[in-house]
Amino acid sequence: MVCLTVRGVHFQPVSYFGAYPKTPTDCQRITLPEVIREIQEQTGRLLTIDQFAPSGCDHARCGFHGDFVVMPDAKLQSLPPKNTACCSNKQESNGIAMQKNRNFEARRWEIRPKQTIQHQTVAGEGMGEWENFIDRVRTHGFSVTGMAFQDCWTIDLERLRECSLHVLSPAGKVIPFCAYYLSDITGNSIYKQRGHV
Repeated sequence: MVCLTVRGVHFQPVSYFGAYPKTPTDCQRITLPEVIREIQEQTGRLLTIDQFAPSGCDHARCGFHGDFVVMPDAKLQSLPPKNTACCSNKQESNGIAMQKNRNFEARRWEIRPKQTIQHQTVAGEGMGEWENFIDRVRTHGFSVTGMAFQDCWTIDLERLRECSLHVLSPAGKVIPFCAYYLSDITGNSIYKQRGHV
């Protein structure tokens, strides 16, 4: 019986925080679409572009995810991207989307005792094919995700407004992660070095 230890891979393309003597060139960066294309190429199309979707609670240009289940034959079965569901609500507020994302992440990364996993991976008596698959997703789910942090050359206020990743400043202010760690080319930060913010 295979018990998953690695349940996901996260890609974090380079961002230029701190002091840099000159503007990075485009060839010194990799975009999220380029990351996804490289995943497809390097996996020999085991994972394909159409199996990935933008983040459901951040700006679409900030992150991506692909959700899979490792089947008993060790092959990956893609789960449909969440935003393709017939009941998805593109108009839901960012707060609702963030809460749904938190709940999903909590379930995804929940640590289960080994005995529970082994029990759940054996098809239960009276369980139908659908119930077995749902159980398999819970115990053998695998995610591929990516998030691009902004720097002083790529900062976008629209993306900051839709951010779900925040830092609580010493003064109790909630600041989007990319804004909090943003620095100019000499390394001066707007927020990070100021304890009073």
